[in-house]
Amino acid sequence: MDEDVPWNPLGLMLSMFGSRINSKLLFKYPFDLESFSGMSRDNYEQLTSSTFHLNQLNTMGGQKSATGWMNEEDSDDEQHRDTMTQFLAFSDETLGQILSPGNTKICGQKFDVKINGLRFVGFPVMLERSNIEGNMVRPMQHQLVRSGRSRCNSSAAFLRANETDTTLLSFNLVFVLKTSANYSVVEAYQQLSAKVSLGLRFEEKRTMYMTNAAMQMLSIHDDEANTEESKCKIYSEILAQSKLALHLQDIFNALHCSGTINLTIDENLSIDFCLYHKVLNSTNVSEHCSTVDIKAIETCLKKIQPYHGLLVYDIKDVWASLTDHCSMSMVKFLNFYSPTKSLQLISIDGDINLKHVYTIARHLVLWGKACVIYPLCKTNVYVLAPTAMLHIHSRWVKLFRNTFHMSLTKVLSYFSVPISLIDFRLGERFNLQSHNSPFFEHEDTLVNAVFWMLQHRFLMQHHTYVYFVPPLTTKEESQKSSIELQHDLLEFAKTVHKMHVRFEDLPSHCKPLFQTSITASQAPINFNLFLRLLKYFDGRHHLEEMMYRENLLRGDIVNILDQFKPLLLSTVREDEIASAFCMADC
Repeated sequence: MDEDVPWNPLGLMLSMFGSRINSKLLFKYPFDLESFSGMSRDNYEQLTSSTFHLNQLNTMGGQKSATGWMNEEDSDDEQHRDTMTQFLAFSDETLGQILSPGNTKICGQKFDVKINGLRFVGFPVMLERSNIEGNMVRPMQHQLVRSGRSRCNSSAAFLRANETDTTLLSFNLVFVLKTSANYSVVEAYQQLSAKVSLGLRFEEKRTMYMTNAAMQMLSIHDDEANTEESKCKIYSEILAQSKLALHLQDIFNALHCSGTINLTIDENLSIDFCLYHKVLNSTNVSEHCSTVDIKAIETCLKKIQPYHGLLVYDIKDVWASLTDHCSMSMVKFLNFYSPTKSLQLISIDGDINLKHVYTIARHLVLWGKACVIYPLCKTNVYVLAPTAMLHIHSRWVKLFRNTFHMSLTKVLSYFSVPISLIDFRLGERFNLQSHNSPFFEHEDTLVNAVFWMLQHRFLMQHHTYVYFVPPLTTKEESQKSSIELQHDLLEFAKTVHKMHVRFEDLPSHCKPLFQTSITASQAPINFNLFLRLLKYFDGRHHLEEMMYRENLLRGDIVNILDQFKPLLLSTVREDEIASAFCMADC
């Protein structure tokens, strides 16, 4: 996987705008490179990939020469400065001016600013008018909210309090990203900022939580010497005393480690969030060397159909992650869930609206808890996935043997070509006697093994797609006339749902297709079913979709394909929706 992962945040900052102090950067994390000492070196290298160039030379220590800003050698050195250094190079005063929502018109809207390869995203929030007016009546003296520090002289403290009394008007929680981040990543961070900020505004109304936290941070800023050498000490002191700062640090670390956030602020505000770009590429889902195509998954999730199913990786883990205030629909969904059930069947069994079932399925997929599949059944065709880790000494080999008491490499060898589960169970495709098949008379074990291999991206399902390819009747007939023939036949096929048609009812120029070699066309039932299915024979609809759309059995469709074989071309490939979860770039 590429080390330059743009969904990892470079930093997190909290700025405010007040009645006297105006724009102020209250807290930022990380505040120096040492604050990453608790993170793994790999994560740090991902974070500090040197890709961008900051042109603030006075801040970075650069000098302008007579011929330009710098010579070629200096330019090369500057280009290799890591993005972390670029972030830390900005002064707090500059960041405070840029990020603080001084203009209340920008509050309640998405915040997005690009500066020299860095992208600052957030969601500035203005406190409710009633609370602001209450603060103006009772000015906050931020020296009084300090805890665990020595008190200053009372008269001096009172004088300084009168000089710095302020009313918190608005604040902005900002995440720093690389400009290479996809816009869906930017939107995700804006949503997270809005979620946390609106929650803090609620707590402000309930307990004045935000005002007290801001005054506590301001107090520490005032007490420490305001020099460049003391900046790290200030933020370190804030981190040691402020619960809000600790929560912000937890948010930043969670985004780097797992991509999921589960925390409670002020013992009341629950923050649950998933950065699915991180989660879907996490080794928690698969340890295969692959990167999931996020855009493909986003597109496929919009195309989920009722006949699709869901493969939940660890149902116990999902149950354990539910909170007391979780949706009852989620509980009902999990109670009736099975990898052998379609989403429509889960909807019926659980008495849940189908659209709500789609929402739950998308939620589980984006949180890295599940992937989209076609429900497990004996006619399903599977083949070895391109992401399969085939190293004989991988830990998966040992885990599979301990679970199913057989060799993973041997089982996977049977899937080197597409094969249905029933053929695999009976061993017919391997010239084996049924009793020699590894899963003969052990159908439950076979289902669990396939479940396991799908879960760990060893297998992918193949479906049969059909094309209508009428042969040219004469050598002189052009491709254009062939397309027109298909069009005329499709237009005629639309009448099948309205009335039963006979071969004699066909347009005269379409009859030669069936007269010479298709005897099944003389049977009204078969002929009507063929015309009914003709709209699906364009290579974009697989057999399972035809079964669902037309409420037919697989045997009925296979029978039509056999009888009208001279006019049809069948191909086997993956379903683009389900395959997005196992097709990856290694």
